[in-house]
Amino acid sequence: MPGFLFWSVGAFFLLISSKSAIHLWFDAHHFLVADLFFKYITYLGDGVFISSLILLMYVFKYRHEAKVLFFSYLTSTILVQIIKATLPHNNRPYRDWE
Repeated sequence: MPGFLFWSVGAFFLLISSKSAIHLWFDAHHFLVADLFFKYITYLGDGVFISSLILLMYVFKYRHEAKVLFFSYLTSTILVQIIKATLPHNNRPYRDWE
């Protein structure tokens, strides 16, 4: 139920306002702690982090889990690159204001 409510509220705001206006509203209502948090948490999805994690798992005898994680990451990376190459490119928010 909470997930449905979350998506319903988000869909409502997208219907009554533009994507650019929503982006500007969130940009105007941020705070320093969130800026610092997301500055560093962004890199958790980076390939360097996941590669280090896989290597550590392999070294500390979690070899099966390391192989599963490696092939999961490899599969998701390939799928994302295929989708990004085939779908039309949506402009990022900063492109809307150029």
